[in-house]
Amino acid sequence: MKWFNHLPRLVQFILLLIPVVGWIVEIYVRVTAVLEKPTGGNILGLILSGFFCSIILFSRADSFTRKRKEVWQQTSFLF
Repeated sequence: MKWFNHLPRLVQFILLLIPVVGWIVEIYVRVTAVLEKPTGGNILGLILSGFFCSIILFSRADSFTRKRKEVWQQTSFLF
């Protein structure tokens, strides 16, 4: 992802923020659908979307943390 690292920090931040906003909107839409019309399909959609959004969010956070630890270990000889 060398191309990503060469982008300005503001652009990097915006590109990283887009999926998070999408997940928040998805959960909001599912919750409002359940509150307006609590059918089995709406409740199932809320549960599944919450489940999959949390899996994606935590897996990305875990891979980011793991990558940061690898970089720290590689550059720790400099300090």
